[in-house]
Order: sequence, then structure tokens, then C-alpha cells
Amino acid sequence: MTPRTPPGPSLIATRRRALGLSQRALAAAVGVGLATLKRAEASPPLGRPYPATIARLAAELGLSPEAIEGDRLLRTTTTPKGRKPASKATK
Repeated sequence: MTPRTPPGPSLIATRRRALGLSQRALAAAVGVGLATLKRAEASPPLGRPYPATIARLAAELGLSPEAIEGDRLLRTTTTPKGRKPASKATK
């Protein structure tokens, strides 16, 4: 079995760093707790932020909510190299 390749930094973390913001500063600007921002930036992501939180993060970072959500989904569905995600069994 091929070892799983860990996903890289999240789009949120990459953009935050490019803007020179700390996690604490971005969390305060968006109006969320530091723990919420850390979960949103985690790779793979831990939980799913509320749509309003994603919208506020997007506005603060100059991104679209769709870009943030797409990045989150990509990092959530990372599979071992050369393998396809398991499909759900249907009856």
C-alpha cells in the first residue's frame, strides 16, 4: 500500500500568511474564536465552518467562498496515491 500523501497548507492559511496576518488577528477580524480558525485551517480540515463564517473569511482574505469550500473539499477527500475514493454501496 502506498503511504498517504498529506495535503499541503489550506488556502485560508496560505492567503493569511501572504497578507501577513496572524491567526489571532484574522480570527478577531472575522469575529470567530482562535480555535475555530485553527480548525478551518487544519489539513485535513476538522469539521465544517458555518457558511457565514466561510463568507466572512473569504471577504477578509479577498477570496470567494467557493474557493475556500473547494479547497476544503479537496483536502477532505485526499486518498492514497493511485487509489480512487471508496464509493458508497447502494442497494
